[in-house]
Amino acid sequence: MKTNKMITLLLTGILLISGFSACNSDNDDDTTLSPSNGTKTQLVGKKWKITAMAIAPGFDLDGDGDLETDLYNYTPTCTKDDYVIFKDNGKSEAYSGPNLCIGEDGAVENGTWALESNNTKMKVVDSEGETFIWNIVSLNNNTFKVSYTETFEDEEGQQHTQTVSATLQTF
Repeated sequence: MKTNKMITLLLTGILLISGFSACNSDNDDDTTLSPSNGTKTQLVGKKWKITAMAIAPGFDLDGDGDLETDLYNYTPTCTKDDYVIFKDNGKSEAYSGPNLCIGEDGAVENGTWALESNNTKMKVVDSEGETFIWNIVSLNNNTFKVSYTETFEDEEGQQHTQTVSATLQTF
C-alpha cells in the first residue's frame, strides 16, 4: 500500500536524521554560520534531536486524498525523543529516548560521519553500513537544518522523487 511505503520511508528518514547529533555544549551563541564556514566544532559536543520535518512535493500519507508536507505530525511520539551525538573522532551514536517504540531495545546505534564539499554536505554511514549524503542548509550553535532528495518506487511501479528537510535542535 502507498501509505505503508510512505510511512516506512518517513520512519527511515527520521531514524537517519536521528543519527545526526552531538554532545552537550555550554556555548549558547545563536550566530548562524554559513555552511561553507561551519566546522565540525558546531556539531560535536551537543545532542541533536529532530524538531521539524517536511517533504516536498507532498504525499498522501493517510489516504484521505490530501497531500501532506509536514512529516513531523506523522512521527510517532516514541521517535520524537530520539537523538544522536556526533563525536570528534568521526563516530556517531544514535540513542532512543525514554519512550521506546515497539520492538526497540534502547541499544545505541553506532555510525560514522564526515563533513564534505567545503562543509556544505554531511556524509553519514549508519549502523547497517548504509551511506547517506545530507545537504547542510544552515547551522548555528542550537539549530542544524539539513535536506536530502530520495527517489523510490511505489507498489504500482511509479517513481517518486521527494526532498526531505529536517530541523534538529540541541537540548
